[in-house]
Order: sequence, then C-alpha cells, then structure tokens
Amino acid sequence: MKIDFYSHIREENDHLETLSKLERSKLHKQMKKVLSKFIRNQVLLDILVSQDLFLTEFAFLARAKKSKELSNNLSEMYKIYDLAINRNKENFIQLLADYSTLVTQAADNCAQMDNLLIPDLSQYNKVAAKQTFRELGDFLEGSFQVFTKFFLSCVYISEGKDTEAVHGMSFGQCVSQLNDRNILTSIYVPQPWGIPVSQWRNIANHNAYYPEATSDKIKCEYGGKNKKLIEITLSELYKLRFDLYKRYNAHKVSHAAIFLENGLEVQTIMVKKEINSETMLHQFKEFSITYGFKPVLLDEKILHKIKVGVVDNQTIEFSVENCGSIFDVDFRANELAKRTSTFMAGNPIRISVFDSNKSKILAKDIC
Repeated sequence: MKIDFYSHIREENDHLETLSKLERSKLHKQMKKVLSKFIRNQVLLDILVSQDLFLTEFAFLARAKKSKELSNNLSEMYKIYDLAINRNKENFIQLLADYSTLVTQAADNCAQMDNLLIPDLSQYNKVAAKQTFRELGDFLEGSFQVFTKFFLSCVYISEGKDTEAVHGMSFGQCVSQLNDRNILTSIYVPQPWGIPVSQWRNIANHNAYYPEATSDKIKCEYGGKNKKLIEITLSELYKLRFDLYKRYNAHKVSHAAIFLENGLEVQTIMVKKEINSETMLHQFKEFSITYGFKPVLLDEKILHKIKVGVVDNQTIEFSVENCGSIFDVDFRANELAKRTSTFMAGNPIRISVFDSNKSKILAKDIC
C-alpha cells in the first residue's frame, strides 16, 4: 500500500465501509470474537455488541490482530493494566478518573487535526514536509504524550510507586523511563530510526528539519548538546507518521476498553464531561455502519469530514449512502435517526439517504 498524508484516515474509512456492507449477525459474530480478548466482562461485551457500540475500536483491533508488533504491544499494555489493578485497584480507578478529561482532549485534538483542510502536497516537497511535521508535532504533543504519561502512571502503580512524580515529568523523561524498563520500545523508539518519539516531537516543534529543494530528502537535527543529524525522505516521513498513528490507536483503544470494564467505579468519582461535535460525529459514523449506511463525505480529499447540515435552524441533517438492501431503507434510516437523536439528547434528526449515484431516495425526520 502506498503511504501518503491521508493513509491513516483512508485505512480506517475503507475498513469501516467494508463493515457497513456486512449482514449484522455476521458483524456481531466478528465483534465478539475480536473484542472478547479485550472486553473480558461477558455481560458488558454482549451489551456493546448488541447496541452496535465500540465499532471503530473493533475495526482497529481486527486490523491490529494481523500485525505481530501491534498484537504484542496490546498484550503488553494489558499486562501492565492487570499488574496495576492487582497491586492497587483503588489507585488505578482514580488514575482512570483523573485522566478522563485529558484523554478526551487528546482524542479531540486528533479529531480536530483530521478536520483540517490540507492542500495537495504531492508536488511540493518543502510545503509537504512542513505541513507533515507541523501536524506530527501537534499530534505527538497534544495526543500521544497524554497516553504516554497515563501508561507510565500505570507502570508506577504496578510497581507500588506514587504517580504524582509522573505528572511533573516532561514527555522525554516519560519516554526515557519506559525505555529504561524495556517497555513498549517499538512504540516509543520507532524503528528503523531509533529516535524516541519525544525527539521527533522536538524536531517538529523546533523546526529542526531542512527539506532539499531538488529532491524529496529532508535533513533532521535532534539531541541536546551533541546534536545528531539524520536524513529521511518524504515517503519515509509519511510512513513514520502512519506507523505512529497506529501505535497511538493501540494506546487509545486499549485505554477505552479498560475504562469500559471499570466504568461503573470510575464514573462515581470522575468529573462529568460534555459531548462535543467530534465525539458526536465519531458516534454517528459507528451508528450508520451498523444500519448498513456509510456517511457521505464533503470531499474525497477530506476523507473523514461527514456531511452535516441544519434544517429550520434546529434539525440536524446527516447524509448517508445506502450499502444494504433497497427494500428496507426506510426502516433502517428510521432506526438510525432514532438512535442518533437519543445520543444527542433528543435533538431533531434528519437522515438523508442517497444511492451510489448520490440521488436522494429517502429523507426521514425524527423529532
């Protein structure tokens, strides 16, 4: 597969589109098989599958199952979670509650970056390198770092140490602590470069990269007093970014699963969060897939941006493309609108369904 700036988004969207065409009983069977390793509470697992929840996470885990490295990463994360729970469950539950807002902000930061309109980068090496490094620095600083600190805190709990020390650590110190313990080195020191993710953040944020004008080569400078120089191509930079997103998703999805398993205890002590637009659109994408639709996108170049409108200054309209039978479209659209309306606290919803030629075949209002 050719890797470019949009590959991490395209991979997910293509997989979700494939899932949207599956008959639901088959989809549920696949979900149970994959999720049972991560959602170990059978009652919770049955609820998630029957209510068509956790789909994006399931899709990632299904893809990760095919990668030995990602599978090992996820197993190692769960090993640490279990050690922390066995050592001091109360502290672990408190940690989940304390990081709830930070994790949401990290996920929102990622979603907001995906919503940026990126120009055509194929012909402009300097522009492409700058845009990619800017986004990479934002992603590592605002999203990846949060899960790194959370995970190191889990390690501290498993070792019987006070997690307060982790709060004051820099990104680089957290990575060093994990590296010294030989924990998840393939995530925190990605190969073949052997440069810690915190140093990639520094390269990006300090503008320590120098694209050549006549080729796709980029020189990158990193380190403290004794600076080091490496050379990377634009294609290799795209591959690095693509791989880092996968490793970030391993953190995010494993956190989401362990949070759900302990959700009842966590919710009694955590601060209540408001649902924002990125979370709402993410959930709508999951809902639409399970009802045999896929969201209509604003533009093929904006692979993740769902088409949303407002009717009568009140009703929110979502556009979807039918991937199932044409004979039960009305019923499925009605169920999708009900589910979406409930999730959005009863706001009026219109689901506009299009066929593959983008010719409207149904519009349904739910108040």
